[in-house]
Amino acid sequence: MGMSGHASGEAVVGVTVGMTALAAISVISRLATRVGIVRNPGIDDAFITVALLFSVATTITMILQVKHGMGKHEDTLSKQDQLAQLKPFWASVWVYNLAISCTKFSILFQYLRIFPGKKFRSICYILIGVVFVYSCWTFFSAVFACTPVQYFWKPDIPGGHCLDRFAVWFANAGINIVTDIATGVLPLPVFNSLELAKRQKYALMTVFALGGFTCIVSILRLQSLYVISKATDVSWNNPLAAIWSHA
Repeated sequence: MGMSGHASGEAVVGVTVGMTALAAISVISRLATRVGIVRNPGIDDAFITVALLFSVATTITMILQVKHGMGKHEDTLSKQDQLAQLKPFWASVWVYNLAISCTKFSILFQYLRIFPGKKFRSICYILIGVVFVYSCWTFFSAVFACTPVQYFWKPDIPGGHCLDRFAVWFANAGINIVTDIATGVLPLPVFNSLELAKRQKYALMTVFALGGFTCIVSILRLQSLYVISKATDVSWNNPLAAIWSHA
């Protein structure tokens, strides 16, 4: 028996809405502190706000997919529901990528606010450049995954064709994991030079190291990504990929 990416539509809605709500609480608390108390907002706050908006948009695309049959076998759905499900599926790919990219930018620009070291800042700017190029690629490769674009949700268009989902999605996932790791470990060596008590220093390093959880989730997501990239029954096999994308 092959691998499956199946989960119930209710599970998709529960996880995506719940995780987005937690993210919203976190971002709103951050903005309340930066804007209302400290009165020192920065570009990193702008990026995390935009990331939240894209995360909300991604959640909406998931809800729409569930509304039109995600979690059910494709052959049990009407042609209208199949079409109505594939459109938000197409949108969810590039909206999700934009949310991820904006989150990375927020973290990296926050580093520039915290750490003054010239060498560190130079490396940080290089990583920002890498993330920018990667973000452009993931966006355009998702929006224009098929030619014409409508072929993504209308596979009966004569002469239409798509990029290899497996190759593109796994390449994007691989670069995403690498940039996650680079972003997470970048500030760790700097902590050694901070004039803090050892306990405070280790606590701070632990907080930043928790970013490794994101890398673990991205790696665990690969299995569901493989399933959906090879799936012929998209509505049945997409739920786990949707859930892992919000974890």
